[in-house]
Amino acid sequence: MTIKYLLPIFIILLTTNCSGRSEAPVRISIDKYFTIALFPEETSATDTQSAALLREKVHVTELVRYPGEETVTMPFTFTDVKKYAGITGSNIGKRIAVSVNGEITSSPMVKMQIDNGACSVTLDSLQLSRLFPEIKVRSLQSPDK
Repeated sequence: MTIKYLLPIFIILLTTNCSGRSEAPVRISIDKYFTIALFPEETSATDTQSAALLREKVHVTELVRYPGEETVTMPFTFTDVKKYAGITGSNIGKRIAVSVNGEITSSPMVKMQIDNGACSVTLDSLQLSRLFPEIKVRSLQSPDK
C-alpha cells in the first residue's frame, strides 16, 4: 500500500480520540490561585494538617471537560519541579492524596516520575461548585447537550 492511500487513514486517526469521537474538549479560561498539597497514601480525608510531602500555591488557568466525562480536569504546574519529581519518583505504584485548599479531592496512583511539574486533579460537580461557585456546570457541557 502506498503512502498516498495511508495518509487519509492517518489523518482520520489523528482527528479522533480513542473512543472514535471527534468532539473537542470544552475549556474555560480562569485565573485563580489554590493551595495544593500532596500527602502520603495513608492520610485520611480530614487529616490535611499533617506533614505534607509538598504544599504549594499554584496558578490555575483553565478547566477542561473531556467528551463523555462527567468530571472536570483542573490542570496546573508545581514550581518546585525537583521536589515534585522526587515525590512522584519515590511513590511509583503507590497512591498519594491531593488536597485543594485543604480538602482532599483525589488519591491517584502514581504511575511514573513526573519531571516537568505537571499535575491535575479531577473534580466532580460538587467539588467544582465549591471551588468555582461562579462557574455553572452547564457551561462545561458540550454544545450539543
